[in-house]
Amino acid sequence: MTTEKLKTVVITGASSGFGASAVRDFADRGYRVWGTMRDTGGRNAAKKAELEALSPAVTIVEMDVTDSESVESAFAGILFDGPIDVLVNNAGIMYIGMTEAYSVAQAQAQMNTNYFGAIRAMQAVLPSMRAAGKGLIINTSSIAGRVSVPYFGTYCATKFALEAYAQALRYEVAPFGVDVVLVEPGPFPSNLLAAGQPPARQDVLDGYGDLAAVPTAMVDGFAEMLQSDQAPDP
Repeated sequence: MTTEKLKTVVITGASSGFGASAVRDFADRGYRVWGTMRDTGGRNAAKKAELEALSPAVTIVEMDVTDSESVESAFAGILFDGPIDVLVNNAGIMYIGMTEAYSVAQAQAQMNTNYFGAIRAMQAVLPSMRAAGKGLIINTSSIAGRVSVPYFGTYCATKFALEAYAQALRYEVAPFGVDVVLVEPGPFPSNLLAAGQPPARQDVLDGYGDLAAVPTAMVDGFAEMLQSDQAPDP
């Protein structure tokens, strides 16, 4: 099977959830698919092999969206193979807990993945898209990028930031034939919570008394719903 004339899509955070599903869907539609994930030689080696077995047009590469050098290196390799038509910014992590109890370092770590990670990928691909006079960037945001809700404060902040950046960028690159869009899904079964962390500031949690247990109970109920027959199908 030749991959020379296929449209090319790059999907970040391809190890699970929406990312892995997107790899499958784009491959089924005849795209040249590049999926990115961390630790392709370790804990994600089996996932890499599984996705690459879908089609000769699927290649999984090592990339950490929180590391500028990693992003630049990965995109340089992909662009060496040919132009990128579509970027799907999907990599993300979610923390659920008392907002005050998350440390600044934890908030920064989440922002580094969900917001700055997306910026790194966009900046890596935009020069070639502008030069080509075409391209599509799809940013996976969330309903949480429109409405901030209790216990999701740090996560919502990352999505609000992403939405602001993407909306401004959309107008700026439109004259070059490049489109930037946002997708705002609600709750779907995924591994987004797997990389989450409990709040680091235990002294703050202690000050909330019994209320500190509410986020955990909510997460448990949320997880149960997503594993049931009533769960939405992405």
